[in-house]
Amino acid sequence: MQSKPHSSDLLNAANKPLPKRVFCAVKHLPLILEKTDEGYKITNSSLGPLVSAYRLLAEDNKGLEFIWVGTLLDYVPPEDRAALAKRIREEFNSVVIFLDDKVRRQWLSFCKTVLWPLLNSQLVTNKFEPAFFAEALSKAVTGAEDEVVWIHDYHLKTLPEKLRERGVTNRIGFFLHTPFPTSELYRILPVRGKLLQGILASDLIGFQTYHDCRHFLSACTRVLALDSQPKGVEWNGHMVAVDIFPAGIDPDVLEHTMEQPQVKKRVEELKKMFEGKKILMGRDRLDTIKGIPQKLLAFEDFLGRFPEWQGKAVLFQVCLPPREERKTSKSQTSAEGELQELHAQINELVGRINGRYSTADFTPIHYLNNKNLSLDEICALYMAADAGILTPLRDGMNLTCHEYVVCQKGNYGPLILSEFAGSAQSLGGAVLVNPWDIRGVASTIAEVFSMNETDKKLKHEYNFHYVKRNTALLWARTFLSELMKIEVSTTVPKIKFNDVCSAYSQAKKRLFLLDYDGTLTPIVKNPQDAKPSPRLLKALKDLTADKRNQVYIISGRGREFLEQCMAGLPVGLSCEHGLFFRHYESDQWEDLLSGMEFTWKDIVLPILEDYTERTPGSMIETKEVNLVWHYRNADSDFASFQAKELVVHLQNIASKLPIEVLIGKKVIEIRPQNVSKGATVRKIMSLEPDADFVLCMGDDKTDEDMFAAIQHHLQRSSSTDNVHSKDGDKDRGAGFFSCVVNRQDSQAKYFIRNQRQVVKLLQALGEGKTEVEDEGVDDDFDDKEGNASEHSKEKAAN
Repeated sequence: MQSKPHSSDLLNAANKPLPKRVFCAVKHLPLILEKTDEGYKITNSSLGPLVSAYRLLAEDNKGLEFIWVGTLLDYVPPEDRAALAKRIREEFNSVVIFLDDKVRRQWLSFCKTVLWPLLNSQLVTNKFEPAFFAEALSKAVTGAEDEVVWIHDYHLKTLPEKLRERGVTNRIGFFLHTPFPTSELYRILPVRGKLLQGILASDLIGFQTYHDCRHFLSACTRVLALDSQPKGVEWNGHMVAVDIFPAGIDPDVLEHTMEQPQVKKRVEELKKMFEGKKILMGRDRLDTIKGIPQKLLAFEDFLGRFPEWQGKAVLFQVCLPPREERKTSKSQTSAEGELQELHAQINELVGRINGRYSTADFTPIHYLNNKNLSLDEICALYMAADAGILTPLRDGMNLTCHEYVVCQKGNYGPLILSEFAGSAQSLGGAVLVNPWDIRGVASTIAEVFSMNETDKKLKHEYNFHYVKRNTALLWARTFLSELMKIEVSTTVPKIKFNDVCSAYSQAKKRLFLLDYDGTLTPIVKNPQDAKPSPRLLKALKDLTADKRNQVYIISGRGREFLEQCMAGLPVGLSCEHGLFFRHYESDQWEDLLSGMEFTWKDIVLPILEDYTERTPGSMIETKEVNLVWHYRNADSDFASFQAKELVVHLQNIASKLPIEVLIGKKVIEIRPQNVSKGATVRKIMSLEPDADFVLCMGDDKTDEDMFAAIQHHLQRSSSTDNVHSKDGDKDRGAGFFSCVVNRQDSQAKYFIRNQRQVVKLLQALGEGKTEVEDEGVDDDFDDKEGNASEHSKEKAAN
């Protein structure tokens, strides 16, 4: 994780290159829809830092195009959707997504009752997976180098992965506006791994604060067993950048509004109305995490414990309506009942406090419920206040406090801010409180009301300087410029099933060179549980029934295990990375043991045993020749530290011994030198030089040797057999397919999305299909053959 520069360093972002087109995926389009007798009236919504940032960026960069992609706040009948979508695309350069009532209800319910509480450190149980955004976006993007996709917030966490599944190769940025919970709390979510995998398909992931970034990296380590680094996290063979981008507002809009005559007049009216009294200003959305009841209780305690302020202090509390659909009687979420209870609780507290401390000419709490006030009125309230109070129980950046700071220019009203708001890390002049500490907040109210002018000015100037420099424009420009700096992680295209089937049907001699773990079978925590599924066994049986086919399993597994798994099938086997080899028509094993000495095991084994004793959950796998240290079931953080130490130890002694140290996914393997899967592939290709169809598939770093061997064979053969290389004419090597599982940087010619698709392709070939539906999309969270997210993407030494 990189620390984000501030002040003048951030201003350098203005000189960095930006994309030409940005697809901005959001929950709701910034449009206001109104049904009239003449049809639909559509207007732009100018509220919010995101809209402001994009507007300002577009004004500063005339060639920059923003295309919004999202749903509408309002329900639109099916018969009106086509015409409305066309109009929105043409007039507002936006792609609208219409949801059926059931899908809308499920999606919003999942977001509001599961993800929202979880991200704000509440307990949840449920799951739902939307895929409708990916369909619209994948059709809209062109794949141009200067075109990017920027996805916003928790509603669309799985969208990056869904776009990759549909072949989108653009740079993808994801920004989380909400907090990210600790890994211990995040692990409660049943679909924890799937959501992380969805985000990790991005090229750049942005957070508001350092804590959110740290919690995310910790979750990647503990849930997916990934190793995080200062610059990000490695996922599927490429580095996903993770960084901090504190959001801001557009202060110029507020400063312009403050100068309007009607606003100044309203400020004078408010000050005259509350002459001789201190005004405490709060403005929050109606939500359980905003801490409104706790704020009211603190104000009640303040009036009770500091009676000198009774009749002299008022709380102006504005409560905004929740961010949910309007006019959608068909689409009610289960969160509504909770909000109704919250509303009733607030009303009860306001009534109780006002009943206790009101007089004939004084009311201590002025509660404006469900009010979307005009910008003029909001600015006037901010300007008239003597102090601001924002005490969320957990929040993202909370830019309301930024607005308050700008509007207090020249007045210097102190800001009481929850330590659990993201802005607490940026606004050093705020007075921080724990919203759960009712008495502490009450005492702080008394403190700020009595603060001297010098202290108030110093605190305000610190906050004002930060807000003025770290604007919404700078936030958006910095994120997009960082996204453009990232090299596209891979140019390997997705394999097309029909191309493989076509080449297969025309071939006279076919070779299948297949890795085992992670390719033919899913990754599992216990290596002995990686047994072939009935679907896989049937596919292999169908393939080997055709005399034109030769199938080889090339693995790091031991002989005994693979013989048991492939019993009864006429397949060739290569075990322990090529130390043992069996031809597909033979039951006799060849080995490379002749001339090798194995005294190194007497040195290495005690070292592994020592680390195993000191790393609970780790284990040693002793093969016929190779030694493997597994740490997939150990504590991720501690085991990763131990593994790094072990690698250094082994590499130091490797210079004196005839061994190589392989670093895999939660495994460290020690094997003799000059042994690899690539050597096995070269051996097989020499035995079958006339093969005109080769399908080589693997998922691990050790499989790169196989892909390199295939490429070398093509290059060498091109001079004599007129078989072209990977970069040559389309007919050269047309029947040769090297394919890596999962989208990642690789020497393979293609990638295939996951292990399930490998089996699907083998099934299609075994059944002799000439056409097959291309890959498809898996929308279920649970993989019936093994959920990679829950099995931590760890593998036995394959």
